[in-house]
Amino acid sequence: MTFDIRSATIDDVAAITRLHVDSWRDTYTFMPDSVHVNRSYAYRYEEWLEILSNPDPDHLILTAWDGDVLVGFSNCRRCDDPDLPEAKGEMHAIYFRKDYRGKAIGFMLFDRMIQFLVKRDLWPTCLWAFKENQFRHTYKAIGFTEAVHRDRVIAGVAIPEVGYLAPDSP
Repeated sequence: MTFDIRSATIDDVAAITRLHVDSWRDTYTFMPDSVHVNRSYAYRYEEWLEILSNPDPDHLILTAWDGDVLVGFSNCRRCDDPDLPEAKGEMHAIYFRKDYRGKAIGFMLFDRMIQFLVKRDLWPTCLWAFKENQFRHTYKAIGFTEAVHRDRVIAGVAIPEVGYLAPDSP
């Protein structure tokens, strides 16, 4: 299966918004409804509109398309997280449609993010995953190591998350 992977544009805001919200609802079933209500389509639309309206050379948002259907996206950037000061870059998000799991989209997006982060001298890099995320094992399998645990507060709810550091070299 072939996918068109390209940088996101302002024209992709609505599609990214839908996929982001739907992925959170499908994947993060352990979160209370209040979190999902807070991270609504309207909230995410404004968030993505702001991000894509203000390009940053150290921020890459990729989209993966199957024809005219957005099936995945990823987001990486410079890291400014005080809990992982050794990280220069951060793989901030990677989501894809539930019916496209197991089709290597995640690995394709990861590879492109790694290339970008290395080119921008944003390595070593990190990522965060909710502790109850059922796909967290994937990060260990590709060489990331647990570095720190903390709570992320969303809509007044503390949700445990784990910070991972990438291997020393990609």
